[in-house]
This record gives sequence, structure tokens and C-alpha cells, in this order.
Amino acid sequence: MKCSLAELHNLLPGYLAQTILRAIVLHRDRCSSKRRQYDNFQSKLFRGNYYKSSMAQVLTGLVPVTSSFLHRCFLKPFYTGNCFLSLPNTTPLFRHVSLRIEARGIPRKESNKTRNRRIRRKFNGSSKRPRLSVFCSAKQLYAMLVDDHNKKTLFYASTLQNSIREDPQCSTIEAAQKVGQAIVQACMELDISEISSYDRNGFARGERMQAFEVAIAEHGFLPR
Repeated sequence: MKCSLAELHNLLPGYLAQTILRAIVLHRDRCSSKRRQYDNFQSKLFRGNYYKSSMAQVLTGLVPVTSSFLHRCFLKPFYTGNCFLSLPNTTPLFRHVSLRIEARGIPRKESNKTRNRRIRRKFNGSSKRPRLSVFCSAKQLYAMLVDDHNKKTLFYASTLQNSIREDPQCSTIEAAQKVGQAIVQACMELDISEISSYDRNGFARGERMQAFEVAIAEHGFLPR
């Protein structure tokens, strides 16, 4: 037994359209290209009186489906046989996804910040034996003499200072060497004959760092 779309339209009351849509949602299209077709069908099905006037046009030209699906779900009191519905190829609404949770382990390689935080606890710079701290950015170098007991900076110099960089004009590596010479001169003026520790803040000895250390080592201020 077969029935046309118009006859099927007369058999289905308005509230049954919602039940049909729930069944369609449970059997959504497995192909992603059909999702837009499903959304258009959903919007047209519940747009005012469009269901009563143009449901047959919405269902025209789409894949024929036997009524066993509808009969098994909700059409048993109304109809048995074959019918044609706008049912896209569907996919389950819910999917089982495995969830894996792992505890974050402690990395074996110690980072520069962790190493610097651990070493800083041992710093004991004073006014007579300050700590020499050096920071090296992507292009510049900064150095300072720090009194850890009183939490003060006794002297500061960097490659950005005009007195070091522009008189006379020089490269960054040459300016880093001048920063070391300025640190030595400041130690002499402050009557500092020794530094307590040399803090590189975890930076490798690049060209600027090596040029800075040359000027410091010439006067014997680097700790042995």
C-alpha cells in the first residue's frame, strides 16, 4: 500500500510534526554536506503556517524511505505501508568520546626561572660586598650592583645609556664592554673591592655577556 504526500499530509496532525522532527534529529545526516539541508527543512517545517501549505514541496525530490521507521516510532495508529519523507542520512546525536586525564609531572630539565629562584635564596650581597646582577634582553644588556641586606641598588648601567652608547657611537657588544668598565669604576668610587656573587639570571654567555665579563675579569671582580 502506498500513499501520496498529500494523503500523508492529511494523516499527520500538527503536533505530530514535532515528533517527526525529534526522530529526524536522532537520525541526522552522517555526511556534513547534508547538515544545511536538514537546517533548511527544520526552519521551513515550523515557520508559521508553512507546514499546512507547503509541506509537500519541502518533501519533494528527496530520498524515499520505507514507513517501517515511522511505523515503529509513532505512526502505527495512523498508517502502514510505504511513504516518502525528507529524511537525510543521519548520524547519532551523541557520541562516545574517551577522556584521558594525566597528572602534570615535574619536568626533569630545570628552567631558568626555577634555577634563578633557587639560587637567589643564597644571595647575601651587602654594601661592601654587593651582588652583581646582569640581565640580557634580545638586543641590550643591563647590569647593577645590589645590596640584598638593605634591598637597595648601589649602581646601575645599561647599553641604552647615552653616555655609554653615543660617546662615541659604538655597537651593542662594544657598549656591553663599556658597561663592565662603568661597573668597575663605580666599585672603585664606592670603595668596593669584592663582589659576593655573580648573577647571570640563567642567561647563556653570548657575545654581549662575554664582552661584559672581559671588562670585569680584567680588574679581578669576578668571583673565583
